[in-house]
Amino acid sequence: MNIPKSVILTGATGFVGREMLNSLISQGFNVVAISRHPELQEDSSSVTWLGWNDYTSIDFRKSNVCAVINLAISYGHGDESDSDVFASNVTLPFQLFRYCIDCGVRTIINADTFSGRSEHRYKYLQSYHQTKNELVSLTKDLVDSNDTCFINMRLEHVFGPNDGPNKFISKLIFELQMGSKSIALTNGEQKRDFIYIYDVVDAFMSVLDHKFQSGFFEFEVGTGRSFMVKEFCIKLAEAFSVSPKVLKFGQLDMRENEIMESVADIKGLNDIGWYPRWSMTKAIEDLANNHTGPHK
Repeated sequence: MNIPKSVILTGATGFVGREMLNSLISQGFNVVAISRHPELQEDSSSVTWLGWNDYTSIDFRKSNVCAVINLAISYGHGDESDSDVFASNVTLPFQLFRYCIDCGVRTIINADTFSGRSEHRYKYLQSYHQTKNELVSLTKDLVDSNDTCFINMRLEHVFGPNDGPNKFISKLIFELQMGSKSIALTNGEQKRDFIYIYDVVDAFMSVLDHKFQSGFFEFEVGTGRSFMVKEFCIKLAEAFSVSPKVLKFGQLDMRENEIMESVADIKGLNDIGWYPRWSMTKAIEDLANNHTGPHK
């Protein structure tokens, strides 16, 4: 009798993590989900919830674990100190990676962001970017001395249903649904590669299914096309049946060292068989149809 493969997943209660968890279960994987508050979750036949201090109680050698996927992040919002951000983004996942390698896990997949690339000098969320880059650097050194595959996934601007309330698109949707007559925005000339959540999860699943050699690999996760933020906002307003006239472009200043264009080079993902399925227009329509909020 074959034992189902297992995946260790962090950040399973987050925006991408929830969809990743559902996808793994639907594909027949067992999941060890690591959370800050596992007591708030319920175990099932396919999912075991553990805290960050508890996973060493399990010998992953006996659980047929094929990979660890790290989606846990801290942006440094709220009351989090720099040391809290460092612990969440570096110390805890790195310790998990090291334990997994000791247990024979040979694939590490890490979620990263486009705005943390070395060519950008983006001041916004600087501690978040610095710590994510530190984790990548440390893990690359770790896998150099082990027969391990480390895959870094640089995500472009991800959007979809049930994102966090503090995210730009979530806040904009809230304003649209609340009937705001004037929504202050920048001029919207920044260009972003907007990618729908389901395409992101499919990209992770494609990487998980592919057979890699040991070493470091990095993939840019987007659609391969960029659009002005202004165009996205107008399409979003129209999808929610709101006049774009409420969008007041130019009332807010750009952030310091704003990234004026970002677009993913998706050739690497194409080479392993992944292609985006959702156009921006189709994704926005689906988002509007599936969003719950004040006016739904």
